[in-house]
Amino acid sequence: MVKLGVTGSNTFENKVKIKQMIFKIKQELNEDVMLIGIGDKHGADKHIRKFALEFGCKYKEANLPHTPPTLYSMMNESFYNKAYNVKNFFLRNNTYARYIDRLLVFDDTNGTDRKLGNLIKAANKHKKKVVVIN
Repeated sequence: MVKLGVTGSNTFENKVKIKQMIFKIKQELNEDVMLIGIGDKHGADKHIRKFALEFGCKYKEANLPHTPPTLYSMMNESFYNKAYNVKNFFLRNNTYARYIDRLLVFDDTNGTDRKLGNLIKAANKHKKKVVVIN
């Protein structure tokens, strides 16, 4: 099973592009793919979750350690509800990069989004293939 990390910038709102890509992934890989989102509530991530579940894809998300776990959280419950710390973002991104096999990023910021930049850097460090869609 392919664990495909799918995320995007907080300003990416092209629902049609996200929907078409998730549909295409579902058609081509069918039951052999699990989509793993970041779990953000804004931008591309909220649409990724919506369409992944709508199309019946296997779905998990890598929430930040200082947030409560959700129904789709990929880590066990002891990972969550920690005190806020800036390091939590780096911890989540590194854990996420190790967990996934490939990374698909929806980015309309021309590479200026620091969250995505750090996540792509972590994925490259772990030798994961990264595809960016504008």
